[in-house]
Amino acid sequence: MGTQMRVARVDIESESGRDLARQYGITAVPAYVLVRPDGAVLYRQVGGRPDATEIARRVSGFRRGGS
Repeated sequence: MGTQMRVARVDIESESGRDLARQYGITAVPAYVLVRPDGAVLYRQVGGRPDATEIARRVSGFRRGGS
């Protein structure tokens, strides 16, 4: 996705990681959550590998003003 998004790995064993896990409802790992700048969740997946096609579709829809 180039410069269109930032990717962050979060250690849910750390204090800040536990806070984020609670905030976004993460109860298992691995978990992938795509969050808009306003905090709204665009994509969520638990387990497996993230679906790059679906993520690209969601990001594209967000940039066009959709969700």
